[in-house]
Amino acid sequence: NWQDTYTWLVDTPTDFFDDAAFIGDSITLALRNFNTQYKWLGEATFFCQGSYSVDHAVNNTMMIRFRGQNMTPQEALAACEAKKVFILLGMNDIALYGVEKSIENWGILVANIRELCPEITIYIQSGTPIYTGGQVGGLNNQRMDEYNARLQVFAEENGCIYLDVGTAMKDETNGLAYSYASDNYVHLTKSACELWALQLKNYVGQ
Repeated sequence: NWQDTYTWLVDTPTDFFDDAAFIGDSITLALRNFNTQYKWLGEATFFCQGSYSVDHAVNNTMMIRFRGQNMTPQEALAACEAKKVFILLGMNDIALYGVEKSIENWGILVANIRELCPEITIYIQSGTPIYTGGQVGGLNNQRMDEYNARLQVFAEENGCIYLDVGTAMKDETNGLAYSYASDNYVHLTKSACELWALQLKNYVGQ
């Protein structure tokens, strides 16, 4: 379990994340709420909302609220002067649009961000698994694994840094472990957020 692997990271510095922003959907909302309480990721800025998707981000059909204004992801990143961005999106894309269209949209999103924030470092996080008993239609672990494999290749080909945060959350069925599933579906428990935050600290050398 994560306690054995990552416990030493709990008290390591968090300042790496002070100029970082996180973009995500309701999965990242759990991490935001966790960080608000425990500050394991320092003063990171969070732009996340339920049901948000890569499709929303590139078509401006759902906007990010920042400082009382509606913004695109790239506008929000520019406004908060983020030097790095951690993005986790796709849970709300793969069932609706499939893997191909989702990756296509990623290309637009990264280009949009770089146009306004040319110096920013882009970290693409893997999608997280679905509780095996909660899989429904196109939202299943087989498709999520395919999406993540494509996302890793996309990141490498487009100068982004891919971070696999999902594998450590899986159980022997290849789904989200029971102790990490807050609703027997896709949403995360506090323990899952601890694991996630510590993996991030480990990846960036904190």
